[in-house]
Amino acid sequence: DFPVTIRDISKDKYLATTVKRSEKSIHQAIIEDLPDKPVLESVMEWRLISEQELAASESPVGTLVSQGTAQWNINRRSVPSGNYLVTFTVSIRVGDPASSETLKAFDYGFIKVIAAPLRAIIDGGSSVLWGSRDAVTVDGSLSYDGDVGPGNSSGLKFTWSCYRLGDNTSVSNNCFGSFKGDVTLTSIEIIPRGLKIRHPYVLRLTVSRDDRSHFAEIIFEIAAGEIPQVSLRCFVDCGKVVSASNKFRVTSECLNSPCISSEYIWQLMRLNDDSKQLGRIAILPNMTSTAINATNMIIKKKSLQSSSKYALNLTVIPPGGTAGFAVLEFETAGQPHSGYCVPSAVVGFSLETKFSFECFEWQDKNKPLSYEFRVGDEPISYGTSAKSVSTVLPSGSPENDYQLSINVIIKNAVGVAVVKKLSVKVVPSTQLDPCRSQIEEVSSKLKGFVIGDDSDLDKFLKKGEISQASQLAITVLQSANEETKCGQTLGQDTKTLVGLLTVIIFFSN
Repeated sequence: DFPVTIRDISKDKYLATTVKRSEKSIHQAIIEDLPDKPVLESVMEWRLISEQELAASESPVGTLVSQGTAQWNINRRSVPSGNYLVTFTVSIRVGDPASSETLKAFDYGFIKVIAAPLRAIIDGGSSVLWGSRDAVTVDGSLSYDGDVGPGNSSGLKFTWSCYRLGDNTSVSNNCFGSFKGDVTLTSIEIIPRGLKIRHPYVLRLTVSRDDRSHFAEIIFEIAAGEIPQVSLRCFVDCGKVVSASNKFRVTSECLNSPCISSEYIWQLMRLNDDSKQLGRIAILPNMTSTAINATNMIIKKKSLQSSSKYALNLTVIPPGGTAGFAVLEFETAGQPHSGYCVPSAVVGFSLETKFSFECFEWQDKNKPLSYEFRVGDEPISYGTSAKSVSTVLPSGSPENDYQLSINVIIKNAVGVAVVKKLSVKVVPSTQLDPCRSQIEEVSSKLKGFVIGDDSDLDKFLKKGEISQASQLAITVLQSANEETKCGQTLGQDTKTLVGLLTVIIFFSN
């Protein structure tokens, strides 16, 4: 009866759109060319039909996953991995209550929900030095399945092994006789006395589940005798890649007897892009919230260089004997790059011209990217959105030649963002300008956008287009309160009524 299109979902079963189970995603259906009649009622449903149900039934019903809106938000870990048919159906009753008609539309597509990767984590640092006398317990319980989330290692299979650095063909499932106990537990105990002194080894933890696997490694050496057994852990804002805009917090643990009365010294090194060698960087007092001889280290925001690789070294020196050390390697993320954003028009009229803003070709190795669109500081899209948005806008200020600043915030998975600035000229519509039309006419026109069962706001809400409804409400409020060249403004009663009814209608839906 009218066209409806699901955006960005393939209609080819064999080229299904990929959806990552561990990430939130948003899908929208576009409803077009509805008859110019009052909308009395609308029913919208999103359904998922699994590959198994498609094969088993001639008339599969599927699972209802969203209703009442043309937007489907897939929350993280809410859909099991597999192949699915997605259907969107809409039924809209239009006309007068006494002589209405019901219009129906349907669209479909195919998605492939893929399982999240596993993540193996060895607690303690990237490289360490252990003494030959004390047994060492290495913990891998922080490992997790991305489909389950951090803090839960249940269901994972653990396998420990090691090999000599530089010779990965020398893999030993008992680490050359040094492992004690079961190598399939979340932690492993190492008896180092039989290993070669000052010979680098690599300890590997492999976690697996179904057809997925992942491994983590640390480099360790053995020193003769008893030395401080040091380990490092990053608790907050952690990972192989971090944001230089956040604090970087690292705690140390040193529990054996040589740790008592030992001196702690922190060193920071950065990889030189040209020489590919680590060079020492002075840890200045303004870079950290802790001293360089403290047991823990907090590096302040924006003290590290973006797009750089670092190694943070803690050396623990006992009053007599050999020092122990641990190193934590990490990388700071750069900004999203190589992309651009454009408006569909650079000049338009307030509450009449529909502006579209779209971004293209942004790149970053820390995906997914998110996009947020703002008029100055006011959001057009709420939270994270797709890489495009369409909206009407209020007029700009006469003092600024009616120019509006559009800020597009492109952010990577680590939280590092770049802001792309656009500018559009939005002049007052003649019908909405108190300087060129009667104030009563302007007031009536503005109220018509948000008040009544057949208002533009009501149409958006009944079609499930929540983001468009939100921006329309904000734009009408701004238009009702904007200043004019001639000094004529709407009455306070109109401003209050538009504001109150907009809020009531919006939040009641």
